Amino acid sequence: MANFETIYVTDIVEVLMADETYSYGEVVSKDDRRVEVNFIAKKEEVFAYEDQSFFIEYEAINYAIGTKNGTKMIAAWKEFGFDFRSEDELLALDDNESTDEDEDWDPSMEHEEETDEVTDSDEDEGF
Repeated sequence: MANFETIYVTDIVEVLMADETYSYGEVVSKDDRRVEVNFIAKKEEVFAYEDQSFFIEYEAINYAIGTKNGTKMIAAWKEFGFDFRSEDELLALDDNESTDEDEDWDPSMEHEEETDEVTDSDEDEGF
């Protein structure tokens, strides 16, 4: 179970909410009874940090991933299924189209297709 000694500021946490769903966020402060978490929420096509943070009890934390004072932020968010680009842009990895799952995708053809798109007129115009 999470407690004062095992949770650190900048850790990324999975929290069990009152409606029995999980939410994710970053620990921004803590005391001996609870932690303050800045959760992420979906805004249009991406997730982003909410404008305000919330205090929660340690018991509500299902899982925490350390970020080593923020230096491992990208790796921590990835473990929870998010591509961290900034506090205003986190992409859910399962929402992204994966070229690995595309049966028609051939990685050896990717570079070849890029070079085929250049035409003689492009070269004359300095493209």
